Amino acid sequence: MRRVRYDDVPWDDHAALKELAGSRDLDPHPKFCPSDRFELVRIVNERLLSVDPTEYVAAMRISRVHKFWSERNRDPALAAHHTHLRRVWLWEALCRQPSDAHRAAILNALGEWRPSADAQHVADDAVRVIAVCTVPHELVRLARSLREGDPALPHLAVIAAHRAVAYADISAAGDPRAAGERSMARHSLAACLRRTDRSRDAVELARATIAVQSDGPVGWTILTGATRDLHGGASAVEVVDEAVDRMGVEVAAADPYFASAAAAAYRAAGMPGHADAWQLAAEPLNGHSQPSRQEALERAGQFAAVLRQRRQHGEAGLIEHLVAQARRAIAPAPG
Repeated sequence: MRRVRYDDVPWDDHAALKELAGSRDLDPHPKFCPSDRFELVRIVNERLLSVDPTEYVAAMRISRVHKFWSERNRDPALAAHHTHLRRVWLWEALCRQPSDAHRAAILNALGEWRPSADAQHVADDAVRVIAVCTVPHELVRLARSLREGDPALPHLAVIAAHRAVAYADISAAGDPRAAGERSMARHSLAACLRRTDRSRDAVELARATIAVQSDGPVGWTILTGATRDLHGGASAVEVVDEAVDRMGVEVAAADPYFASAAAAAYRAAGMPGHADAWQLAAEPLNGHSQPSRQEALERAGQFAAVLRQRRQHGEAGLIEHLVAQARRAIAPAPG
């Protein structure tokens, strides 16, 4: 048995991917596969589920990964989290019409656990769409609704986003102009990974996507949030600085989602003045009227020059001035 690395995986060859997933090299048992490779086992099998609606054994393998993590985790909350995810993936396997023997094994493992009726209804609809849809932007929209809806089904959101990535890659192979669609699909997958407590994977994917196309705020927003989850506020602030340098502060501050992520990063880093300044740019997300593009750029320009000098000034006096200046910029006109 060989130690499989991420770069060894034939991501675009479905037959080879299925063969690898079913081999001893990626068998989710410590006897055959080192436990530090179990994350790769999960990713490979998620990819299989995204492109083959009849595949159910892959979902069972993912459930075994979570079973291992639940048994080895000393934190009761994390152990319970992985136990729940094990059941979710077993139910996903059950919904994919397994053989009679596998069905009996799954029902035995599930015991009396069942998803809620609302969750099952949403899941049934989503699985039907995932099975037939090959349009990346529609799959991205589905992934977002699954990760942000009520009830949220982030495990299915990951499958939908994986499928979006697969078909965006197919489209881009014949059309170089489809690079933006590939980035969109990867940003969606990174956001879904973050929602399933996989911030390390989200950081790696967002970084790889930004390396190809770094001029937009979406990837930077996801990278900032995932970095804050994984490494804390100080590291997330470094990402914000890098994003501002790469995009330009006017573009960064004109996007309320990036501004909200930046505010959260600074707040986690113990820099409330900076957080307040960025939060002003994020106000459209908090029930305020959506400014026009020109108004947003003008607002951003009010503190662009100040932010560029952040490394040369202290937090207190500079940012107090910045916040006051920004508030004046967005105050309603008299009369």
